[in-house]
Amino acid sequence: MILQRYYNLSDDQVEYQINDRMSFMRFLDLSIAEDILDSKIVWAFRERLTDLGLVEELLDEKDRGEDFYAESAYSGAPQKKIIAEKQMMNKVCEKGTRNHPLTEEQKAGNRKKSRIRSRVEHIYGFIEMSMNGMYIHCIGIKRAATIIGMMNLTYNMYRKIQLMPV
Repeated sequence: MILQRYYNLSDDQVEYQINDRMSFMRFLDLSIAEDILDSKIVWAFRERLTDLGLVEELLDEKDRGEDFYAESAYSGAPQKKIIAEKQMMNKVCEKGTRNHPLTEEQKAGNRKKSRIRSRVEHIYGFIEMSMNGMYIHCIGIKRAATIIGMMNLTYNMYRKIQLMPV
């Protein structure tokens, strides 16, 4: 599933690539003589992960009391309400308007928030550029959450390798 998420492959495509690429076989510690996983096994395994909620457990998600950083497009009453309902700290950049420009203090606050927010943008950039996009082809919020969780796990594994000392 890591290879599937990294290369944004369907179940049938991942089956084909495992059969076709030696690099995929090495990653999975398979030899040419072994039976290869088929697309139905990949699907069944993902369904099992979804049913058990294991991806969320692996990510150890914490969605309460954290800071929520976002660009000014996320400012406004509806977004503030959602952020408050999730019990998160609102760190959204402020937006100026034609007759009410930002003060120097607000601009400085936005610069400080943007330094942190921009680090998150690198994750989306990696997913878009290196993992071939964020297209999710499934039915149901639980399945989508599993796929998104696998994307996050894949990114975390890749990033850990990058940060390891040589």
